[in-house]
Amino acid sequence: MNYTLVKTRLGWCALAGEGKSIKRVILPEPSKEIARKIILSEYPLSQESDSGLEQAKKALIGYFEGKTKRFDFTFDLSGYTEFEKDVYAALRKIPYGKVTSYGKLARAAGIPRGARAVGNVMAKNKLPLLIPCHRVIKSDGSLGFFSIRRKNEGTLLKKQLLELEATNV
Repeated sequence: MNYTLVKTRLGWCALAGEGKSIKRVILPEPSKEIARKIILSEYPLSQESDSGLEQAKKALIGYFEGKTKRFDFTFDLSGYTEFEKDVYAALRKIPYGKVTSYGKLARAAGIPRGARAVGNVMAKNKLPLLIPCHRVIKSDGSLGFFSIRRKNEGTLLKKQLLELEATNV
């Protein structure tokens, strides 16, 4: 398993993967050291190397520059349930610059009245941005929660990501 650190305008991200398959994305952290510490806490035997992660790193940098609108590379969903995979598949259909509600996403995933269950699945998303959980808002139009390590900053980051995508939220 390799990991790489990526400097963005919002902070330092980390990507981890095997071969060219991405297993983990760490959202922007204030420093390179913090991003490294988080990725190593999850994958302590991984090695820092861009090998196999070049395309994903380039796409992530492009996303934060407003250039990458879709991530078209392999990522690893092994270990996820079929229910989680269904939710993530529905999430990946939300276009760049658009948002949907938890309820609408639940219906799109074939789970009517499953908004809360969808929220729980999104809270476990190890591939944020690739599986764009930040594009899901509450039915009243408010942002709702965004699960990141620094929970008190989650809503701010969600807002920044949506502004980067120029959504009307």
